[in-house]
Amino acid sequence: MSRRLMAIFLLTQTFVSNDVKTKNGSINLVDGSVVGGDIEFESQDDGGWWSDKSREHNPPTLTIDESSDVKGKIVLHQVVVLEIDNPALLKKVERRYKTQE
Repeated sequence: MSRRLMAIFLLTQTFVSNDVKTKNGSINLVDGSVVGGDIEFESQDDGGWWSDKSREHNPPTLTIDESSDVKGKIVLHQVVVLEIDNPALLKKVERRYKTQE
């Protein structure tokens, strides 16, 4: 079984004025980092028969500590593990993918 490496984007004491988007990686905002736009996890599903189904069992993670913030929305086009310390940020999450039933 092959494994796909997943990038981890770590923002420490950083201000990003635009959106932050990823398709393959996790995002960590710590130590007072701020994203001025949206955070978006783009879709992994290209619809082909060869698409990587292992992502369903190993989804990316969004980690935001208590001192960090997102001014825009948190848009999920795929399953993402949320580790968000500030409950107010959870209201900004928009899930735009079909859940498995």
